[in-house]
Amino acid sequence: PDIDFITSPTSYSGRDLELGYPHAMSLVDSIKLHGKLWFDENDFRTFLAKNVPPNFPGYTDTFEKTVLSQRRSFAWTFTNRIGMWWFDMGGGWYDDPRMLSELKLLNRISHANMNVDGRSVAQIAFVVDDHAAAYLSTSNPYSYSALVKQINLLGHIGAPVEIVHVSDLDQLPDYRLYIFPNLIAPREVDRQRVAHKLARGGSVLWIGPAGLYREGRMADENMENQTGFSLHFAESPATWKITPSDAAKRWNWAVPASYACGGGPHIVPVASESDGQVLGRLAGTKLPALVAKQQGNKFAVYSSIPMVPVSLLRAIAEKAGVHCYSSVGDIVWATKGLLAIHAGEAGPRTIHLTKPHQIRNLWSDEILAEMTDRMEFDLEKHETLLLRLE
Repeated sequence: PDIDFITSPTSYSGRDLELGYPHAMSLVDSIKLHGKLWFDENDFRTFLAKNVPPNFPGYTDTFEKTVLSQRRSFAWTFTNRIGMWWFDMGGGWYDDPRMLSELKLLNRISHANMNVDGRSVAQIAFVVDDHAAAYLSTSNPYSYSALVKQINLLGHIGAPVEIVHVSDLDQLPDYRLYIFPNLIAPREVDRQRVAHKLARGGSVLWIGPAGLYREGRMADENMENQTGFSLHFAESPATWKITPSDAAKRWNWAVPASYACGGGPHIVPVASESDGQVLGRLAGTKLPALVAKQQGNKFAVYSSIPMVPVSLLRAIAEKAGVHCYSSVGDIVWATKGLLAIHAGEAGPRTIHLTKPHQIRNLWSDEILAEMTDRMEFDLEKHETLLLRLE
């Protein structure tokens, strides 16, 4: 009760202007659920920073690129109703009239919209369990790919995502899609939380050895009990790479392609042919490693390895009935009253809202449309659209 806010720098893994997805180094949506403020430290190296290696995460070498990066970061913190400060670590990082004018604009927008409806509209939950860390070796090849790298991919599917802790499931709203990247050794109470939540509806993507440890014992049946798939460990090591089957092409998965993580070879859990539609197999084998099946009025997908690609994530989300606001490749942050879209590539966009709104461009404070649920925009590469939905 004595802690008011929690803070860290923006995740260094998501800062790249080309492919980055700004996010926190923690489970922000669970932190907000418990009445705490996340305070993001924006220490992005601007074009004014000195002696910065060209490949340093998030470094931008021109004023124009710095503005694109800063507007994207501001859109993340602003739409998610979290705090943010600019940290001039090296001295002079903002010492330019153009930069100060830009920061003045961002502050004005923030203060002028304190009363906006910030309630979440996310229909996807990325559900993390910290207990898994106790069952994995330090610097293991799984965790970073399953968590940080998977979040970066998930951020580009064109729909907002909440990142939450498994123990908070019974306090959170129902989602249309649940993703469990590291539910390797859930406590019994969390197993029950997951089962209860999924029984209420919503589709699910399981990744890796979900449910493997139970009551001090590691067993294949623990994974089957958790996921509903007949998971078992392959008898011999294989490369952590999944190649798509012919069935994958019918899943509206844009340009089905292999995906991989962590090198190898390793022994990984695989599914059975009878588990459902086999969308992919471990590279160089016939072992089902990406499988989908219907479960009542919802469906479940199992992937043996993390790093599930953006286009497949989008296909899964669409099948789960998730509302997608923009194109594949775009970053979307949204609440009841705000929408931010960061363009991965230049070109026309059709923005789809869940219901009609008056739409205001917050960069210019201009009303763009009266009561519509659809708008057309031409966006430049790395441009961030920031809208108030009234």
